[in-house]
Amino acid sequence: YNYGTTHQITATASTGSTFTGWSGDCDGTTSPLDVLIDGNKTCTATFALNTYTLTINKTGAGTVTSNPAGINCGSDCSESYNYGAEVTLTAIPVNGNIFIGWSNDGCTGQEDCIVIMNDIKEISVVFQKKFPWIMFLPAITKGIRQ
Repeated sequence: YNYGTTHQITATASTGSTFTGWSGDCDGTTSPLDVLIDGNKTCTATFALNTYTLTINKTGAGTVTSNPAGINCGSDCSESYNYGAEVTLTAIPVNGNIFIGWSNDGCTGQEDCIVIMNDIKEISVVFQKKFPWIMFLPAITKGIRQ
């Protein structure tokens, strides 16, 4: 570039990240950026991975854990994960309860739920008390007189 000219440079974030600013001989957080050529220049663009919140809404008695770690909740909870993170959720009913299933944001059924963090996610999980087992024994009345 010729001395004294101005050139425009642009930082373009890829999917799942955000441009955060310039460093080196360039300064600021705008893109594109006009750079005055008054000598050799070194400009570095910095990007950060986007983070998204995964929220667990729980009904009934049980806990939810995650891999990678972050979620370990006995009640409703949330955790932030980087864009693209693959989070495996496991439902664990407390004693006397059963796991009914997942719903929302692609989670269904009763298997572990795998969530790809590419946006804000909200997952519901339902636990329910086991039905009580009642045993009826027939009355033995033979030989009983009133």
